[in-house]
Amino acid sequence: MRSTDGVVAALCTVVAAFASSGCTFITSCPDTPTGMPSGGSGNTAGNGSSGSSNTPGGGNSVLTGGFLEGEWVNVTPDFSSVVQVCTPLYDMSSKPDEDLVIAGVSNHGLWATSDGGESWRILGQGDGSDEIVHSTTTIVYDPDHKKVFWVSGIYGDGLFRTDDDGDTFKHLGDSRHDDYVTVDFSDKNRRTIILSGHENQLLRKSTDGGDTWSDITSALPPKLKTCSFPLIIGANQYLLGCGGGGSGSSAILRSVDGGQSWEQIYDNGGSAQPLLTTDGTIYWPEEDGSGLAVSDDGGDSFSHVVSGVVRAVRPVELPGGRIASLANDAVVVSGDGGKTWKRASAALPYKPTGFTYSPYQKAFFIWYFVCGSAPMAAPTDAIERFDYDYETQ
Repeated sequence: MRSTDGVVAALCTVVAAFASSGCTFITSCPDTPTGMPSGGSGNTAGNGSSGSSNTPGGGNSVLTGGFLEGEWVNVTPDFSSVVQVCTPLYDMSSKPDEDLVIAGVSNHGLWATSDGGESWRILGQGDGSDEIVHSTTTIVYDPDHKKVFWVSGIYGDGLFRTDDDGDTFKHLGDSRHDDYVTVDFSDKNRRTIILSGHENQLLRKSTDGGDTWSDITSALPPKLKTCSFPLIIGANQYLLGCGGGGSGSSAILRSVDGGQSWEQIYDNGGSAQPLLTTDGTIYWPEEDGSGLAVSDDGGDSFSHVVSGVVRAVRPVELPGGRIASLANDAVVVSGDGGKTWKRASAALPYKPTGFTYSPYQKAFFIWYFVCGSAPMAAPTDAIERFDYDYETQ
């Protein structure tokens, strides 16, 4: 791969990894092919046998089809300068309104490609930009303003916003070491933002666009796993996923009073970021890969679909309304709301941390995150691509 210029070698003291996946919480997608929002550790192989199926309980096959023809192509940039404890990627996402795939490189900012991974450039190089030196956990794109998006991260300053499509970034308030972010897009001024803390029960809220923050953790019910995954549905209407880490029970919570109180509306779920589709359906990965919790009533209630097929990673919506996720051996796609799935890639070359889909490149991208003894060099196969044409497959 071509080398990426302007990267300064650094030693990161990251000592723990918490996986994530995908761009976050998009309610609409301007100027996207067919209306598409896009979209967390290990590096061991997860391949299965071609043509196998998963038949839990009653015997109806919910995973069908063999591996697709084609191969995963290594599109990893030159990470030779990325030497640290945990490396290199927590998160990647595909920008929904342009041909741009962004990778958050631990301690080295955001790297982006507009040609499917043939070349990469570093964002945030404009005059006056605040430097992003953290491990990126989420990227949230504004559905109405193409040049605006937010970037959260851990082990460093937390939340940043760009108003010029990544040329410059501004660090918001005193945010630091933040897992996941959600923004109230029902407010044209984007004043309400919620952030979760990393590996601890911490929920903070801003009502001035991120300049100041208040702690709203005390309102959470007790004896829950870490509530890391917030989702703002509308003014004062929030959802929160609790799972994937910490002790206690997993749950999905709902607040209708701006986070002053919460009620538990689902007993599982909350173990990864949710997907909010263009038609308003919410897909939330359940604990330990046990399935998906699905809501078609704006988050008032959830029901369980599919067991033992998809992993606990954030799903992705494809153009036309199908959803994609990861099984143990391949990317899989569902056209019936997650009830049944079909393989949509060649066998995975490793067990990915997460995945995303670019409708412009018509390709899936997978990545993984790994920790080891310090210092360790970044793997040379960290990002791989598989071509998948949503219009013909």
